[in-house]
Amino acid sequence: MNAGSLVFNAKRGLRVAGNAVYKARALYNLIFAKNDVFSDDCTSSNFTKSMNQVSEIEISNELILFPNPAKDEVFIQINDEETTQLEIQVFDAMGKIVLNRTDLAVKNGLSSFTLNTINGIYFVNITNLTTNEVSIKKLVIRK
Repeated sequence: MNAGSLVFNAKRGLRVAGNAVYKARALYNLIFAKNDVFSDDCTSSNFTKSMNQVSEIEISNELILFPNPAKDEVFIQINDEETTQLEIQVFDAMGKIVLNRTDLAVKNGLSSFTLNTINGIYFVNITNLTTNEVSIKKLVIRK
């Protein structure tokens, strides 16, 4: 079963199971900001709770990731002038960490990082080390 058919089956709610299916369903919900409930073990409260948390985090206007799509250098704009340091983790569509930085300095509300990876959709988990707030943003890499 390829990724496209996994997402298609996840959307239709077929009773298929397995780790790849769970990842496809989570990815589908993240990309389309949906909170679909599926008819098998994915209906557990933990799954639904985590999807709701991601949707709420993505709505945040406190942080902007640009350009998006990006080639390699990505900027983070923060509307909080007190923030001095960020921690970021970048995940690919399969959940693998492709970048982990704990030392991103913020100057005048801006920070940047370079992501040397292939074209695709990535998720950037940004932790504001000053306020301990966490944001998750979708990032497209197109070279």
